[in-house]
Amino acid sequence: GSVVGQIRSGVACVVGRGAFGTVYRAIFDGHDVAVKVVMPPDADRVRDVRRELAVSAMLAGEPGLLGCRGYFEHTGKVYCISDFASCGDLTKSLRDHRHELSNRHLLQLALDFGLGLKPLHKHGIVPCDI
Repeated sequence: GSVVGQIRSGVACVVGRGAFGTVYRAIFDGHDVAVKVVMPPDADRVRDVRRELAVSAMLAGEPGLLGCRGYFEHTGKVYCISDFASCGDLTKSLRDHRHELSNRHLLQLALDFGLGLKPLHKHGIVPCDI
């Protein structure tokens, strides 16, 4: 079924909530995807989402960034579709395993994180959920 249908029927499960809305895990074109439902979609947020998605499309294939599959508007809501990262919540994982991680591993995570942010910052995007 459609992404909206999966969310409405409860087939898509909630994987997170943030400042801009709720994120669901769903199936789109046979792939696991994350669907962010932007709420409430006022004009400023819609503009920001469109800009972010345009940049994400330009950055497809950059190391450390999830692929953007697009967005659409339906019944007054904005739906953003991206690849689903099945690794879970990074903050929770770091907190739960903090005693098991070596300084070398933590340094590598920080470097990887910075490499993922670099192309975003180059285009003036600062993720608000970091």
